[in-house]
Amino acid sequence: MASSLSSTNTNFEHFGHKVYSTVSQNNNNQNVFLSPASIALAMAMCTVGARKETLDQM
Repeated sequence: MASSLSSTNTNFEHFGHKVYSTVSQNNNNQNVFLSPASIALAMAMCTVGARKETLDQM
């Protein structure tokens, strides 16, 4: 179980860093405010209703 939590934490950190990097590149010299946790939660809720190709892309 500890290994699973560690893996989840690592994946979440990677996701947050990638989202921030993408958003900050597109907003040069501007403040960036976002919540990786909220974005991840919204994406998780969307996967519940996604099927086939859409689910694979998510």
